[in-house]
This record gives sequence, structure tokens and C-alpha cells, in this order.
Amino acid sequence: MVRQYQRWHLRLRPFRPDDFRFLQDYALKEYFWRFLPLERQTSDSVRSFLDRRLEDEWGDGGYHCAVELIDAQRLIGTARISVKDITHCSGDIGYALNENFSGEGYMTEAVQKILQIGFDQLYLERIARRKIAGWTARKESQSVEPDLTPSGDDG
Repeated sequence: MVRQYQRWHLRLRPFRPDDFRFLQDYALKEYFWRFLPLERQTSDSVRSFLDRRLEDEWGDGGYHCAVELIDAQRLIGTARISVKDITHCSGDIGYALNENFSGEGYMTEAVQKILQIGFDQLYLERIARRKIAGWTARKESQSVEPDLTPSGDDG
């Protein structure tokens, strides 16, 4: 269903075996995992994540893709969209970016595309992001509203 999407500077694509070294570039650093419900990341945990993505990009309850910087032809982050409640047509997204590429608007591009996939292909009506400062995107207006889920609540 979802294969590859290209926007201005980025391409959202399935993971490849050669993404391992680029995932390690940021996944092993504390800034990546310290606020997530993850243990300290190791080369083995990064390899396990990549192996699961290579086996099934729709694994762990959502679609996971590599965020590739087209000019550099390398992974700079990851994005995920999950259907959380079929009855209410709601889902959530998650993403990670190598801090060396922050401040350039790359993740904004990736989030726009992953939201488009959620609304147009998964037929979601609401998509939330679970983070310390949360928000919810609504399909009808493409607007953003506060996420009222208490900080730290994964639900």
C-alpha cells in the first residue's frame, strides 16, 4: 500500500539494510531515548528494530518508514503512523530525527507527508502525537488542537 513518497527535500521509504549505521548515528545517543519509553539503546537494540522493520514495515501496530534526505541519499530519521481506534478513525504518529539535521524543517516535511498518508490512505479523522507538548491534527480543517492526554501517558 504505502511504498515511497517524495517531498521537497525528503523521501519517505521502506527501510533498507544499509540504514543500520545511520540509525545508530542518533539512536545510541541519550538525547534520542531519554524521554521515550525505551531503555538505553545499544547496537543490538538498533539492529533488532531495523530487522523488525525489514521484515514488516507495518509491524508493531503501525507503518514505519525511513526518512531520507534526498541530496545526501541517507537516512536522517524515522516516521511512524498507527491506527489506534478503528471505530473513531483515530491514530497517532511518532518520529525521530538525527539532531545533526534539526532546525532545517525536514521533520516538518516528513510529518506533513505522514499525516497525508493517515488522512488519505488510512481514512483517519484524528491523528495525535504523543509527546510532552502534544497536539492533534483534524482532517476536516487540517488544524492543530491541544492534546489533552497527560504528559507521560502513552494511552
